[in-house]
Amino acid sequence: FKIVLNVSQDTYLETSLSAGFRFSVNDPDDEILPDSDGRILSPGFSIDVVLQHRIMNRLNWPHGSCEPMSDQKKPKLELCLRYCYQKKIISYCNCTDPKYPIPPDFEDDFGYCGVEKSDNADLAITYFLVVKRLSTLGNCLIQIVSLLSLFENDCDCKDRCHSKYYIYTTSMAKKLEKSGYSSKLYRNLIKDVLRKILDAFGNVEDI
Repeated sequence: FKIVLNVSQDTYLETSLSAGFRFSVNDPDDEILPDSDGRILSPGFSIDVVLQHRIMNRLNWPHGSCEPMSDQKKPKLELCLRYCYQKKIISYCNCTDPKYPIPPDFEDDFGYCGVEKSDNADLAITYFLVVKRLSTLGNCLIQIVSLLSLFENDCDCKDRCHSKYYIYTTSMAKKLEKSGYSSKLYRNLIKDVLRKILDAFGNVEDI
């Protein structure tokens, strides 16, 4: 099938460094992680995408370490590690890192690290509150992030024994804004349709 996408670049922020699309193909039972599993599509190109469906079967104990079929509802390895890291950040800093999702078993009432929740309408006061807390929360977050590799052993995360994934192959060609061949083709097609309509009406008049 074919999809035509409009990048609508005039709606981008002035601070945006790039424009385009990111797409991801996954199993319906899998979580979507476009930032790691997805592929980037550049605007202004005609792009063909070929997918190969693969199935991976891993060995469980004593030959390997993976989540058995009965635990397939547990998040896949990368998402599990992200949840685990976020839990560590919440436990140590009492705030969340926006780069990681909130674990399902945690209430979403923690603010982002370095951002002060305030109902005060005075922006100046709110700004100084943010600056005051930014140093402490920022330092806490930096320290925890630097230790994430050490926390990995504390996370109960494993690859699934049975998993599905897709291999992407893309090819692209520059899309022409105005193609003379296409324009001529459409003009001839329209002329042919109009000629048939006129011939049909002519036959009606003869009758």
